[in-house]
Amino acid sequence: MTQSSQIIENPFFTYIQEIFGLALTEFSCLLWKAKAPMVTMYFALLALGSLVAVFAVLVSSLVSVPMRNTWRDLIGPHALPLAIVVAVVTTGGSLYLSEVLGYQPCRLCWYQRAAAYPLAFMLPVALLVKRPNIHRVAAPMAIVGALISCYHLLIEHFPSLESSTCDPNNPCSLIWVRHFGFVTIPFMALASFLLHLVLVVLGEQNRKAAT
Repeated sequence: MTQSSQIIENPFFTYIQEIFGLALTEFSCLLWKAKAPMVTMYFALLALGSLVAVFAVLVSSLVSVPMRNTWRDLIGPHALPLAIVVAVVTTGGSLYLSEVLGYQPCRLCWYQRAAAYPLAFMLPVALLVKRPNIHRVAAPMAIVGALISCYHLLIEHFPSLESSTCDPNNPCSLIWVRHFGFVTIPFMALASFLLHLVLVVLGEQNRKAAT
Protein backbone atom coordinates (compact mmCIF):
# COMPACT_ATOMS: atom_id res chain seq x y z
CA MET A 1 0.00 0.00 0.00
CA THR A 2 1.45 3.35 -1.01
CA GLN A 3 1.83 6.34 1.29
CA SER A 4 -0.81 8.34 -0.63
CA SER A 5 -3.42 5.59 -0.23
CA GLN A 6 -2.66 5.38 3.51
CA ILE A 7 -3.30 9.12 3.83
CA ILE A 8 -6.62 8.85 1.97
CA GLU A 9 -7.76 5.94 4.18
CA ASN A 10 -6.72 7.69 7.38
CA PRO A 11 -9.84 8.29 9.58
CA PHE A 12 -8.76 11.84 10.27
CA PHE A 13 -8.59 12.73 6.58
CA THR A 14 -11.88 10.91 5.97
CA TYR A 15 -13.48 13.03 8.67
CA ILE A 16 -12.02 16.20 7.15
CA GLN A 17 -13.38 15.21 3.73
CA GLU A 18 -16.86 14.67 5.19
CA ILE A 19 -16.78 18.02 6.99
CA PHE A 20 -15.58 19.74 3.82
CA GLY A 21 -18.33 18.07 1.81
CA LEU A 22 -21.02 19.18 4.27
CA ALA A 23 -19.62 22.70 4.35
CA LEU A 24 -19.60 22.85 0.57
CA THR A 25 -23.20 21.63 0.46
CA GLU A 26 -24.31 24.20 3.03
CA PHE A 27 -22.45 26.94 1.17
CA SER A 28 -24.17 25.96 -2.08
CA CYS A 29 -27.58 26.08 -0.36
CA LEU A 30 -26.81 29.48 1.14
CA LEU A 31 -25.66 30.73 -2.25
CA TRP A 32 -28.87 29.56 -3.90
CA LYS A 33 -30.92 31.16 -1.14
CA ALA A 34 -29.00 34.40 -1.50
CA LYS A 35 -29.91 34.43 -5.16
CA ALA A 36 -33.59 33.73 -4.39
CA PRO A 37 -34.91 37.21 -5.36
CA MET A 38 -33.06 37.03 -8.67
CA VAL A 39 -34.27 33.50 -9.41
CA THR A 40 -37.89 34.20 -8.49
CA MET A 41 -37.74 37.37 -10.61
CA TYR A 42 -36.57 35.19 -13.49
CA PHE A 43 -39.54 32.87 -12.90
CA ALA A 44 -41.87 35.89 -12.83
CA LEU A 45 -40.51 37.16 -16.14
CA LEU A 46 -40.94 33.70 -17.66
CA ALA A 47 -44.55 33.66 -16.47
CA LEU A 48 -45.26 37.08 -17.94
CA GLY A 49 -43.60 36.12 -21.22
CA SER A 50 -45.65 32.94 -21.33
CA LEU A 51 -48.91 34.83 -20.83
CA VAL A 52 -47.98 37.36 -23.50
CA ALA A 53 -47.32 34.49 -25.92
CA VAL A 54 -50.58 32.76 -24.98
CA PHE A 55 -52.71 35.86 -25.49
CA ALA A 56 -50.90 36.76 -28.71
CA VAL A 57 -51.69 33.33 -30.15
CA LEU A 58 -55.28 33.30 -28.89
CA VAL A 59 -56.23 36.82 -29.97
CA SER A 60 -54.60 36.62 -33.39
CA SER A 61 -56.12 33.18 -33.99
CA LEU A 62 -59.59 34.45 -33.13
CA VAL A 63 -59.46 37.48 -35.40
CA SER A 64 -57.68 35.87 -38.35
CA VAL A 65 -57.87 32.35 -39.75
CA PRO A 66 -54.61 32.82 -41.73
CA MET A 67 -52.85 33.78 -38.49
CA ARG A 68 -54.29 30.68 -36.83
CA ASN A 69 -52.82 28.54 -39.59
CA THR A 70 -49.54 30.42 -39.33
CA TRP A 71 -49.22 29.67 -35.63
CA ARG A 72 -50.14 26.06 -36.28
CA ASP A 73 -47.51 25.67 -39.00
CA LEU A 74 -44.87 27.65 -37.11
CA ILE A 75 -45.20 26.22 -33.61
CA GLY A 76 -47.14 23.00 -34.17
CA PRO A 77 -44.20 20.84 -35.35
CA HIS A 78 -42.20 21.89 -32.29
CA ALA A 79 -45.08 22.04 -29.80
CA LEU A 80 -44.30 18.83 -27.93
CA PRO A 81 -40.58 19.57 -27.33
CA LEU A 82 -41.52 23.09 -26.23
CA ALA A 83 -44.16 21.69 -23.87
CA ILE A 84 -41.53 19.36 -22.40
CA VAL A 85 -39.25 22.34 -21.70
CA VAL A 86 -42.13 24.16 -20.00
CA ALA A 87 -42.98 21.08 -17.91
CA VAL A 88 -39.38 20.55 -16.80
CA VAL A 89 -38.87 24.22 -15.92
CA THR A 90 -42.19 24.26 -14.03
CA THR A 91 -41.33 21.13 -12.05
CA GLY A 92 -37.77 22.26 -11.36
CA GLY A 93 -38.89 25.72 -10.31
CA SER A 94 -41.52 24.29 -8.00
CA LEU A 95 -39.00 22.02 -6.31
CA TYR A 96 -36.52 24.88 -6.01
CA LEU A 97 -39.08 27.01 -4.19
CA SER A 98 -39.98 24.27 -1.71
CA GLU A 99 -36.79 22.23 -1.27
CA VAL A 100 -34.15 24.96 -1.55
CA LEU A 101 -35.92 28.10 -0.36
CA GLY A 102 -38.11 26.25 2.11
CA TYR A 103 -41.44 27.67 0.91
CA GLN A 104 -43.88 25.11 2.26
CA PRO A 105 -46.54 24.22 -0.34
CA CYS A 106 -50.14 24.63 0.75
CA ARG A 107 -52.86 22.16 -0.18
CA LEU A 108 -53.80 24.05 -3.33
CA CYS A 109 -50.13 24.09 -4.29
CA TRP A 110 -50.07 20.31 -3.98
CA TYR A 111 -53.17 20.02 -6.16
CA GLN A 112 -51.45 22.14 -8.81
CA ARG A 113 -48.33 20.01 -8.50
CA ALA A 114 -50.46 16.91 -9.02
CA ALA A 115 -51.54 18.38 -12.35
CA ALA A 116 -48.11 19.69 -13.37
CA TYR A 117 -45.58 17.05 -12.30
CA PRO A 118 -46.95 14.16 -14.40
CA LEU A 119 -46.57 16.30 -17.52
CA ALA A 120 -42.80 16.38 -17.00
CA PHE A 121 -42.78 12.58 -17.37
CA MET A 122 -45.67 11.93 -19.76
CA LEU A 123 -44.67 14.42 -22.44
CA PRO A 124 -41.09 13.10 -22.92
CA VAL A 125 -42.45 9.55 -23.07
CA ALA A 126 -45.02 10.64 -25.65
CA LEU A 127 -42.22 12.18 -27.72
CA LEU A 128 -40.06 9.06 -27.51
CA VAL A 129 -42.80 6.55 -28.35
CA LYS A 130 -44.45 8.97 -30.81
CA ARG A 131 -47.82 8.84 -29.11
CA PRO A 132 -50.05 11.16 -31.17
CA ASN A 133 -53.00 11.39 -28.78
CA ILE A 134 -51.13 12.72 -25.74
CA HIS A 135 -53.33 15.83 -25.92
CA ARG A 136 -56.24 13.76 -24.61
CA VAL A 137 -54.44 13.50 -21.27
CA ALA A 138 -52.25 16.60 -21.22
CA ALA A 139 -54.97 19.10 -22.15
CA PRO A 140 -57.42 18.10 -19.37
CA MET A 141 -54.60 18.14 -16.82
CA ALA A 142 -53.57 21.63 -17.93
CA ILE A 143 -57.19 22.83 -17.74
CA VAL A 144 -57.70 21.40 -14.25
CA GLY A 145 -54.38 22.88 -13.09
CA ALA A 146 -55.29 26.28 -14.54
CA LEU A 147 -58.67 26.27 -12.77
CA ILE A 148 -57.01 25.44 -9.44
CA SER A 149 -54.47 28.22 -10.01
CA CYS A 150 -57.29 30.69 -10.68
CA TYR A 151 -59.01 29.66 -7.45
CA HIS A 152 -55.70 29.99 -5.58
CA LEU A 153 -55.24 33.50 -6.99
CA LEU A 154 -58.73 34.43 -5.81
CA ILE A 155 -57.90 33.22 -2.30
CA GLU A 156 -54.70 35.26 -2.31
CA HIS A 157 -56.65 38.41 -3.16
CA PHE A 158 -59.70 37.52 -1.04
CA PRO A 159 -58.55 35.45 1.96
CA SER A 160 -62.13 35.26 3.21
CA LEU A 161 -62.82 32.76 0.41
CA GLU A 162 -60.41 30.30 2.00
CA SER A 163 -62.28 27.16 3.01
CA SER A 164 -61.73 24.77 5.88
CA THR A 165 -59.90 22.39 3.51
CA CYS A 166 -56.83 24.62 3.75
CA ASP A 167 -54.39 24.04 6.59
CA PRO A 168 -54.64 26.91 9.14
CA ASN A 169 -50.94 26.44 9.92
CA ASN A 170 -50.06 26.87 6.24
CA PRO A 171 -52.93 28.84 4.71
CA CYS A 172 -53.49 28.99 0.96
CA SER A 173 -53.69 32.78 1.25
CA LEU A 174 -50.06 33.00 2.36
CA ILE A 175 -47.97 34.73 -0.32
CA TRP A 176 -44.34 33.62 -0.48
CA VAL A 177 -43.32 35.45 -3.65
CA ARG A 178 -44.66 38.63 -5.23
CA HIS A 179 -43.12 40.52 -8.14
CA PHE A 180 -44.48 43.57 -9.97
CA GLY A 181 -47.23 43.68 -7.36
CA PHE A 182 -49.22 40.74 -8.77
CA VAL A 183 -46.98 37.89 -9.96
CA THR A 184 -47.18 35.22 -7.26
CA ILE A 185 -46.54 31.47 -7.34
CA PRO A 186 -50.12 30.57 -8.41
CA PHE A 187 -49.85 33.21 -11.14
CA MET A 188 -46.70 31.50 -12.41
CA ALA A 189 -48.46 28.14 -12.29
CA LEU A 190 -51.43 29.53 -14.23
CA ALA A 191 -49.11 30.87 -16.93
CA SER A 192 -47.44 27.47 -17.21
CA PHE A 193 -50.75 25.60 -17.51
CA LEU A 194 -52.10 27.98 -20.15
CA LEU A 195 -48.90 27.74 -22.17
CA HIS A 196 -49.07 23.94 -21.93
CA LEU A 197 -52.64 24.01 -23.19
CA VAL A 198 -51.83 26.24 -26.16
CA LEU A 199 -48.82 24.15 -27.14
CA VAL A 200 -50.73 20.87 -26.88
CA VAL A 201 -53.59 22.23 -28.97
CA LEU A 202 -51.26 23.63 -31.64
CA GLY A 203 -49.41 20.32 -31.77
CA GLU A 204 -52.65 18.41 -32.27
CA GLN A 205 -53.86 20.83 -34.94
CA ASN A 206 -50.58 20.43 -36.79
CA ARG A 207 -50.82 16.65 -36.58
CA LYS A 208 -54.33 16.68 -38.02
CA ALA A 209 -53.33 19.08 -40.79
CA ALA A 210 -50.43 16.80 -41.76
CA THR A 211 -52.62 13.69 -42.04
